[in-house]
Amino acid sequence: MEPLSQLRMRVDLDREHRIQQHDAIPADEQVQVPDDYYNAFLFFNMQAAWLEGHCVLGLGRVNGPITTYSFYRHGSAVRAPGKVAVIKDPEPFNQIQQAQGWIIHGAPGNYWNEHMDAALAMAFAPESYDSIHAYVEQLCANPPAYDLLEFNCYTAAHDALREGGIELVTRGDMDYHTVIPRDAFMYVTDVKGAVRFGDWKYWFPVCPAPKNSFPIIPDEPKSRISESEAARE
Repeated sequence: MEPLSQLRMRVDLDREHRIQQHDAIPADEQVQVPDDYYNAFLFFNMQAAWLEGHCVLGLGRVNGPITTYSFYRHGSAVRAPGKVAVIKDPEPFNQIQQAQGWIIHGAPGNYWNEHMDAALAMAFAPESYDSIHAYVEQLCANPPAYDLLEFNCYTAAHDALREGGIELVTRGDMDYHTVIPRDAFMYVTDVKGAVRFGDWKYWFPVCPAPKNSFPIIPDEPKSRISESEAARE
């Protein structure tokens, strides 16, 4: 018999995939943006952290290399010390698509593989970039405590975009502090101060991890912190 946790994962992923297929923008309705625009992506690992999910912010020039910023907690408590993992080698979004959502991030000497199940994509004018980038650089330099109910990975990404005048629109105008990371992909319907980019909502099928020397963050309902990282702390 299939374990209950795995059954719930499969049901949740099927639901989120149906939402992505429903909300994705057809090719003939997609907006073309100027070459000097920037992209922002919200990547989602739906299965991380006891199925609370995890959100990773990606930033970069349109069609250029994307740098990802992953605000996470060290430990499994609702409130725990916050840390930020950054992508090992910035790469264009199409390469992340080709890798079926697998990214390598962390910090020098401590990188790991993590599978993203989905992404929201948007594009914004260059005058917004400096404020957003300054926010994430400060987040990296002095990460605050991670609090699932008050300041989590989705909250951090939301606040970074807000610094650049970008607002994510949710169903029923929900308070973004009440949205757990996994559900943000479902509840976010639009964006203000930016444009929905490409398909708007993307899906990455579950597939084997790339073959490299880095550990894998398991897509199982337990702590996202790898044993290798815990050993280094």
